[in-house]
Amino acid sequence: MAKILQSYQDTFHWVSNNQKQIGKDIYDVRMQDYKSLPDIDNPQIMIVVSSPDGKKEIQKLLNQWNKKPIIDYWFFA
Repeated sequence: MAKILQSYQDTFHWVSNNQKQIGKDIYDVRMQDYKSLPDIDNPQIMIVVSSPDGKKEIQKLLNQWNKKPIIDYWFFA
């Protein structure tokens, strides 16, 4: 997906809660802390998580940030 977005010269962000990943570059895009998400205007958030508990935790946080399913984010497993 990252390569496709880059081929269209689209801007995207990587975010994670894993401190070991933050600050690393993947496809020349720097991984940021997930707490930076509320600062991004009109995000289209693609979430890849396999843990049902992780999904619930992320969904709760997105709700606190007033992000709406389908409008602002999608879950993928």
